[in-house]
Amino acid sequence: MKKTNWQLFRFTFVFFNSQATVFLISALTSSSNYQGWLGIVLGSLLSIIIILCLVFIDKYSRHTPWIQFGKHVFGKWIHFFFITLLLLWCIYYASYDIQSFVLFFGVNYLRETPFWFLQLIISLAILFIIRLGISTIIYIADGMFILIFITLFLLFYLFTFDINLDMIPAFYHYHDPKLIFTDSLTVLSWVGEWVVFLFILPEIQMKKGIFKNLFIGQITISCMVFFGWLLTLLNFGPELAKSFQIPYLEMIRSIDTNNLLAKIDPLLIGVWTSSMLIHSSCLLFAAYKCILYLSKNKGNNFIPFFVVALSNVIALYYVKHITTYQEHFYSFNLVLVWLIVELIPLYYLLGMVLKRKKLFIKSRKKETS
Repeated sequence: MKKTNWQLFRFTFVFFNSQATVFLISALTSSSNYQGWLGIVLGSLLSIIIILCLVFIDKYSRHTPWIQFGKHVFGKWIHFFFITLLLLWCIYYASYDIQSFVLFFGVNYLRETPFWFLQLIISLAILFIIRLGISTIIYIADGMFILIFITLFLLFYLFTFDINLDMIPAFYHYHDPKLIFTDSLTVLSWVGEWVVFLFILPEIQMKKGIFKNLFIGQITISCMVFFGWLLTLLNFGPELAKSFQIPYLEMIRSIDTNNLLAKIDPLLIGVWTSSMLIHSSCLLFAAYKCILYLSKNKGNNFIPFFVVALSNVIALYYVKHITTYQEHFYSFNLVLVWLIVELIPLYYLLGMVLKRKKLFIKSRKKETS
């Protein structure tokens, strides 16, 4: 499957949009007040390191899937451990996507609809997309990009009219090093999900421009997060902003009901739902590839149903324990778990470097002997 350069950028933007530009903003406003911008900048720079590792691994392996050649770096059992860890992470993360969808629509718009029915609808959609394959997922994301980008740009433009510029000095007068550190890790955990691309890059077979497209995608998402966070604070202040779960929706609801712009929330919801489907489908596609490898290519038709069903079981648990879901979703302990998984490309890059150094030392010993 060969793709154009900018198609990878557009897919990257859509993949990260559903989580980073929505829930990361609320995570920052609830903890960082005015210095969240520092966390966004530092977290994004750290994410670029993961991109470099990812691109180097893809180049070194000559587009061979990481899941196949990884055992030659660390050995069979350590590679097995990382695959299992990534598998569990993908399924667990996808359950958050499903739960977020069910909770949002069940509480705000479809209060009389059973949660299990909403889960069934979204699960069937995810299952359908997974079975289409990664090529189709990228094409779907390509078609959604323009709509998502225009919608976000329109939102940013609309909510610049009532901002309070008197808050600006607070952004550079107050700094807490400990909070900056935790915010940076939090941002990295949201914008550093490049580990999923270990399964995507070998599929698209791009020989040039990979780093450029991923880098531009990272910068674009970071800018979207920054402007969303900034407008939320300048419109509502830090105290009120802490109570928002989806700031963009609250911005729309704050508009006068007689204004036509107050009616665009269905567009925003549609855009978020579409990008969330792409995000969940990619996660469960990666989980599908992991199980397929562990099962030695057995149960190809059954595995997609299994990974979707398992994510739904976890989501169903959170539906019945909303408080636990909220605690886990924004827990810093969960941030650390996310980082352990998301740094897998770094582990393998270090393993490759050490292995090449070891081989070089052996060759030098043979020459001297």
